[in-house]
Amino acid sequence: MWEFSASFCVGRSRGCEVSIATSEETRTVSKRHVGIVPLTETLPSPARPGKRRWLIYDLETMNGTAVNGVEIPKGGNQELQDGDEVVLASAMRQCVRLLVQFPDDAHSRIMIKKEERERLMMCPVCLEYFHGSATLPCSHTFCGHCISNWFRQSLSCPECRDVVKTVPVRNRALDELVDRLVGHTEAYKSLVRRRARMQRRPLEPHRHEFGSDEDEDVSEGATRGVDNLYLGNNRAPEPRMRSSVFNRWSVEDKLAFSAYINDQFGEARVSICKKIGLSESAVDRANMTELLIAAQNLLLDCGGLRLIGEECCQRLKIFLFFG
Repeated sequence: MWEFSASFCVGRSRGCEVSIATSEETRTVSKRHVGIVPLTETLPSPARPGKRRWLIYDLETMNGTAVNGVEIPKGGNQELQDGDEVVLASAMRQCVRLLVQFPDDAHSRIMIKKEERERLMMCPVCLEYFHGSATLPCSHTFCGHCISNWFRQSLSCPECRDVVKTVPVRNRALDELVDRLVGHTEAYKSLVRRRARMQRRPLEPHRHEFGSDEDEDVSEGATRGVDNLYLGNNRAPEPRMRSSVFNRWSVEDKLAFSAYINDQFGEARVSICKKIGLSESAVDRANMTELLIAAQNLLLDCGGLRLIGEECCQRLKIFLFFG
């Protein structure tokens, strides 16, 4: 931990007041990465009480600087607040995180602390705190949003590349631990606000014609906390699907639904899938023929699924929650 009452520089150079030791994890940090400067005209005095202001300047770095997940323009600056998280080399997978604290109300001094344990609470895909995390069968854990986006390209683990054949498990214990340890920081609060804004969008009216069984069926996933797991933006218009996913669709219906559902995440995704009769309980009740029809309607790769019915069942459940 470092404490200052005057201007100082942070970087890998030994000439910096806050010198970051060079290692495999820190080599993306510039030799002179950021400067932190107090505004002397705001120094509190008996005649002028108040808080001293501190600015952080990006020193034209190659790999960037961020405060609470928001990038500072190259060569730009930003005012620091108590509890801010500064990320050096924010554009890279390997980065350094610093925590800003002010030991007194007047902000006459500033304390900088290098975060060590926080590295263990970071999703290896988005490099932010775990949020709505889920664990794959290979035991690797990621943010639910990151898994959802990854599965659109490859049904495998982003880290070890093992093929995913069963539904990832929500890791509530990890989410609660992260919230307990860093929930008070502005960096974590900023992350939660950003993802909540991405998730918050109304569902458009949807016309569908199902039998009574599908209409009454409530997705078990919708009641076990899949909301806040995955985030996305609503772009394609919602198609008017008139038949259950377990009945054969036309090519046009398949393409229209695929274009729409690809942009749906979390509770919105589960709700839309329910309207075509797709839920965990519906999948469990379906016979093998119905499962294959559903997989074909959803344009899933059924090549190896014909051999083992359980794999087809699991693939549909993965689609329901992730994609």
